[in-house]
Formats: sequence, C-alpha cells, structure tokens
Amino acid sequence: HSAVWTGREVIFWGGGEFKAPSGADFAWPRDGLAYDPVADTWRRIPEAPVRGRQGHSAVWTGTEMLVWGGHRNGRILVDGAAFDPVSERWRRIAPPPGEVGRHGHHAAWTGEEMVVWSGYPGAGSEERPSVEGLRYDPAEDAWRSMAPSGFGPREDDQMVWTGDELIAVGYGSESQAMVAAYDLATDHWSQLPPPGLSASGWSTPMWTGAEVLFLTPSIPIDPAAGIEGLNAGYRPTDSCWWYAQGYAPPNSVTHEGLWADDVALFVGRDGVAYDPASDAWLDLPASRGAVREDAALVWAGDRLVAWGGRRGESHRPLRGGG
Repeated sequence: HSAVWTGREVIFWGGGEFKAPSGADFAWPRDGLAYDPVADTWRRIPEAPVRGRQGHSAVWTGTEMLVWGGHRNGRILVDGAAFDPVSERWRRIAPPPGEVGRHGHHAAWTGEEMVVWSGYPGAGSEERPSVEGLRYDPAEDAWRSMAPSGFGPREDDQMVWTGDELIAVGYGSESQAMVAAYDLATDHWSQLPPPGLSASGWSTPMWTGAEVLFLTPSIPIDPAAGIEGLNAGYRPTDSCWWYAQGYAPPNSVTHEGLWADDVALFVGRDGVAYDPASDAWLDLPASRGAVREDAALVWAGDRLVAWGGRRGESHRPLRGGG
C-alpha cells in the first residue's frame, strides 16, 4: 500500500489483505484510511473510482493525492485517480495516451506535475525497467511523454526530485551505476559523473536540501571480515560526489530509508539513523514489532508514522502500526 503526508494527516491507500485465516480469500480494498498523528485518530476515506491494487505510486500535490498504475492479480493497470481529503471526493484521472501501464515505477511531485519514470510494463520476472517517463498535469488532466533517459539495460534503478531536477541512478548486471539528471523545462537528460562505486545495495536516494544521499545500511556490517558500508553523496551545485565510510550497527536489516529533517532514518525490526553532518550512525529504539516488512513509512513533520506490512515469510498483511 501507499502513504502520503498532507501536512495534517497520513493517507494510506491500496495494497491487499487476506479475508480468511487460510489466506485463500484475498481482497483488494478500494477504500483507504487517514491518520491524524496529533490527535491519534483514524478515519476511513471513501472508495476510489478505480480498482484496488499494489505496486502503484502515490504523491501529494498540496490539495490532492494522486494514485496511478500498479497491478492486480497479475494484470498491469494504466488508470488512476485523485482524492481531495477536504471534500472527501475522488475523481478519475485521464489515462496516458498509448501507455500500457506499469508497476514498481517511481513518481514525484514537482510543484506543478507528477513525474513518473521507469517501472515494469509486465508481470514476468524477466522484465527490465522501462526507459520511458511520463508527466501528468492535474490542472489540465493531461499527460505527456518525457525524453528517453538514455539508460541501457539495467536490473534496477532509483529516482529522487531535488526541487530543480530529477536525478536517476540505475545499475546493470555488473552493478555499475549510471547517473543522469532530467531538466523539466528543456525535457532533456544530462549524463552525470559516475560515482565510481557499485550501486548495488543502496537504499532509495534521499534529498537533504543540498545533496542526494545514497546509503547502504541494509547490508550486514562486519569490520572483522572486511565488510564495510560505503556511503555516497552527490551535490548538484558542483557535480561532485563525496564518500564517507560509516559503519551501521551489525545485522541492521531495515526498510528503505526516508529523510527526516536532518537525519536519514531506516527502521524495521531494528532501526538506525545516519547524520551526514557528523558522518555518524546511531541506534534507534527497537520498534518491538510495530514496524514490519513492507510497512508504509511517512515522516509526518516531527515523527515517523508506520502502518501495515507483513511479518516474516507468511505474506500475511497486518493492520497495526506505530
């Protein structure tokens, strides 16, 4: 499922849930939940005019939550919808012309448009990420294509919005990183200096306001065995990469990270925080089961909100949070 922070509430939508103890009855809910972290209260939001799904994207525009794409029972979806939490009303959004849909893509809100990049157009394990991108203008309810990124075949990729441009990183079978920046005004991609290290194991890149952080706390660290975590940062202002050796606590298998004002947070069964100012890793209090695998995580201004997910290998969705 997805989650967005509106400035007042966290809105959760999508995902699937088991309706029977045996797990045979799997449902795709079309409604959602909104959580107010100050009042510690929940409310249910109306059903969307599109089918429930997973693998979709969700962004907050300042007035609406936009959801698009994803898959359901192996079928790739091309439709989407917008939800206004003030009026509690949904509206369908136009489908992209000529698009077959995708899942596992990246999406960002630029201030005027939702940008969608990469993702998988099919459900097979042999699928490679798409090189195509899309831009959606909610004021016009219209889509347009982005120029191709120029990335070659790759196993996976990541994307972050800096406020001025998109920075995308991809890696292929040899895990060699490819980096490019996309300028919305010119619809042009520029190749950036390579980082000189493997992209394998990096979390979702995080924009700090001055640089993009790439971190590797999900890899167990064992200094005695020579296994180290290599952290990297990229400054767009001078096209400069910097590197810092910083050990994460041993066996800190965590979720993907998120930026929380001045530190990067990684939480799961255990949690760590990385402070780029001091190049230091810090232990976080144990979540005691409140944060599970595949939980939706949001930084809500002054606190982390996590909800749902699954425990262990059961793939059974859970509805609690913390």
